Amino acid sequence: MKKITKLMLLTIGSVTLVTNASAASFDCNKASTGIEHVICDDVYLNAEDREMGYAYKSASKHVNLKHSQRDWIKHRNSNCGTDADCLVEMTRDRIEELEHIAKRSGKSHKRTHKAHQKSVYFPEQGVVCDRKAGFCADSYGIAAGLTNEYLGQGAGDKFFKRNGWDMDTTIFGMSNRIYCDSHVRTCYEDKLKNKVDHYFTNKLYR
Repeated sequence: MKKITKLMLLTIGSVTLVTNASAASFDCNKASTGIEHVICDDVYLNAEDREMGYAYKSASKHVNLKHSQRDWIKHRNSNCGTDADCLVEMTRDRIEELEHIAKRSGKSHKRTHKAHQKSVYFPEQGVVCDRKAGFCADSYGIAAGLTNEYLGQGAGDKFFKRNGWDMDTTIFGMSNRIYCDSHVRTCYEDKLKNKVDHYFTNKLYR
């Protein structure tokens, strides 16, 4: 029994050491929060986090993702806390998003200006904001309340004053050329609607 116990302790210790040394998105030796310790101590979650780090690095070659990644981390922390299953699920979803960004941007970065990508972001699922265009929208369309909340008090009034209070808020284009129609709950790669943009459609309407 003593030998088995000792072997088990050695095995656990080895796993912990490997895990602590392998997280890609941050240094586990400097982990300071409960969530960071969960990521470092869970072998499977650690592997997912490392994979997300690779996906982030790949996507960042085409698009500036510092703001969106920071927003995603805040969203993940507030929703999951130290729940490992929740962290794994959200990390998997983020990997898919980053891989989609890398794939799409790799093909279209000449068409879409990188500066526009910095302006458009998702502060939460179902809400998109465009700093350059000056508005935020949800699945129903452009909303003054959301615009004020995420872009600053009075931003919504400023946007509608500039564009007209009677504008159709259910259909809108963003500074990255993505065009969304809330009537059909779909976003397109441009105003011609020739091709659906699945990334923005899923983030805004699903």
